[in-house]
Amino acid sequence: MQTPANDPHWQLKWEDQFTDPNLSKWWKAHNSDHGGEPQLYLNNNVWVTNGNLVIEVNNNQTIHPTTGKVKKYTSGSVGTRYEYHERFGYLEARIKLPYKNG
Repeated sequence: MQTPANDPHWQLKWEDQFTDPNLSKWWKAHNSDHGGEPQLYLNNNVWVTNGNLVIEVNNNQTIHPTTGKVKKYTSGSVGTRYEYHERFGYLEARIKLPYKNG
């Protein structure tokens, strides 16, 4: 498999080391439910700490402030602020998910 580590033809096109606490390369969803999903996306559920993007998910029922619909969860959502389209390439991410037994 070709990867940047073993093939000199790869060129870095975009990266984020999450050193900017303002997330200037990203937008955060605010009071959105992305088309009726069971969670409400809140911008204060997204932040940067120690070079990591944190998206917090909570199992707490809340009311959507605009629609009045009950949402089972709160979460966060981000997207790239500038258009980023690659048809082929190598993507790499470090992702940590909490483990819950039971």
